[in-house]
Amino acid sequence: MSTIWDSYDAQSRELYIKSIQALGALSPMFRQKSEGSEDRTAFISSKYQETVFARFFKGKVVDRGNDPYDVMVPSPCEGKRDLVGIKTFLNSSSSMQKVMQFKKVANNEGWSQWIADKEYGRLIKRIAELRNQKLRSTQNLLAGAGHTPESAFENVFYHYLSPAKDGYVHVGEADYPFMDEYRLSYTEPDANSRVTAIFFTDGVHEFKYTPADSTLYMRFNHREKCPDGDIVDEFEVCYFEDPHAALMRMLENEFGANLPPVKEGIPANVDFVAALDTIEEEPEEYVVFPLFRLVKLKDTKAGEVDKKSGFNIRLSKSKQKGSNKPRPVNEVEIRIPKAYKFHETYPFFFGATTTGEPKSKLHKVGREWKADFDIDQRTFKLTLTQSGVEMEAIITGDSNKQIMSKGSQEILGSWILSQVFQLAPYERLTRDKLDELGLDGIKLIRLDEGHIGMEFIKVSDKDLRHLWPNEPEKFQELALIEESEEE
Repeated sequence: MSTIWDSYDAQSRELYIKSIQALGALSPMFRQKSEGSEDRTAFISSKYQETVFARFFKGKVVDRGNDPYDVMVPSPCEGKRDLVGIKTFLNSSSSMQKVMQFKKVANNEGWSQWIADKEYGRLIKRIAELRNQKLRSTQNLLAGAGHTPESAFENVFYHYLSPAKDGYVHVGEADYPFMDEYRLSYTEPDANSRVTAIFFTDGVHEFKYTPADSTLYMRFNHREKCPDGDIVDEFEVCYFEDPHAALMRMLENEFGANLPPVKEGIPANVDFVAALDTIEEEPEEYVVFPLFRLVKLKDTKAGEVDKKSGFNIRLSKSKQKGSNKPRPVNEVEIRIPKAYKFHETYPFFFGATTTGEPKSKLHKVGREWKADFDIDQRTFKLTLTQSGVEMEAIITGDSNKQIMSKGSQEILGSWILSQVFQLAPYERLTRDKLDELGLDGIKLIRLDEGHIGMEFIKVSDKDLRHLWPNEPEKFQELALIEESEEE
């Protein structure tokens, strides 16, 4: 039986396996078993696995902390890509593995009461809706504007490694499914016991939901070989007899006389893993705009999405005075908060004109700030960095307060509203919808002169330093709780 794994380049597979074996050779360093134990289970870091998979299959890591997919790689099918969920779990562990969490939504919607009222059918239907919605939104983000997941991706699957006690690592491959919302059925929990788990199926895959941590699990067949199970390959990991000495030899061979000396005052038992976390990364010039308001404005409370502007501008009054004709269905405003102050603080963020002046330069007309330059001078290159899709865009409006795709709002508007936010025509974008999707910010990255990258993200602690307006404490008070993290 042909598998996706077999369709990948043989050399890439070999290099990937060797990289896993290289880290696995250090496994005794991480083992807490007593000396003489027969357990030879390889140590595999899931984050390390993501990076080497992306490297040797010529892709990139796309996980931003709460995204369902981890890596995107070129597909063996020319012109398309594959989306991959990367997992690592012991061969001796449960076949039920964590795939998503719903903390914020479960709390907001009162799922614990649904369980108390034995509304299990309602609960599993809602779980299926939310999971499918998150998968669709992320696929659309990674496909990019002007593309559909069907045209962009050939394979969407789980790739996992399952180390066993005999020193072998099993390579697994499984479907990464949407749930069939019309074939859901559940096993009635024991009426005499507290409900700790609800088991259900969509007719193809088996799932488990645990109320205590609002977590969804899916069953993997990681002990049987394909076609009866998921296992498509296996390899052995050999260990260094003294991994600490092996590391030191590697360090000395790599750096030799240039190996920096241990500084006075650094204790011998310094925690190098913690120390690595303090190393500054290469600075990246970017800003993050919240998707919800930080302060109340008219009838929109702090923490809510503007009701008739920004991403809900299409619900505002008609463009034709005195008319009831609705605004264009895909009209959006990607708003720059406190735009005048932003352009004053970052004058060359969007680049310079042919005369060397900021594209965002403004002049005052009465009480309003107007753009100094025509549209062509306010044009910049916009890359949707999660997908790589490129287009021309402009800054426009009073105070150059919004970003639009050049020529037509349709290019960005339809993609953002119907594909990323999963909204029906003229449906309002709400805070509840953002909670469901696990999104709360837009990241704009200055990639080069006149070249901006854009991403829809869940704001991390690191991103708070780049927040605009610079009010991280207020944002944190209003921000999402992590509720849909794919593991």
